[in-house]
Amino acid sequence: MTGAAPSRRAARRIVRGLLRGRAIVVLTPLAEVAMRVDGVAPTLTSWVLARAARMLPDPPRRRTGMIDGRQAADRLTPRAQRVVERLTRLGAAAAARNNELN
Repeated sequence: MTGAAPSRRAARRIVRGLLRGRAIVVLTPLAEVAMRVDGVAPTLTSWVLARAARMLPDPPRRRTGMIDGRQAADRLTPRAQRVVERLTRLGAAAAARNNELN
C-alpha cells in the first residue's frame, strides 16, 4: 500500500486496530518511516516539516473573483465538463459510497 490508502482498506485497518486496543494505527509504509524518523530525531523532523511548510503558497489576500466549484463547473464547455467528470469519477463514487454527497 503506497501513497494514499484506499478508503475501504484504511477503514478496515483502523477498525481492526481499535478492536485490538491499539492507540495508533499506521496506514502506509511512508507513515511508518515518518514515525520512526520522528522517534529517533524529533528535532530533525520538526525542522524538515517547518521547511516544507515555508514552501507552501500563501493564502489569497482577498476573495474577489473566487467562485464555488459548482459555479465553475457550470461555466465549462461541454468537452471540458466531460474531462472533469472523467477525472473526478472515482472521487465522486467514493463520496457516494461514504454518504458524503450534499
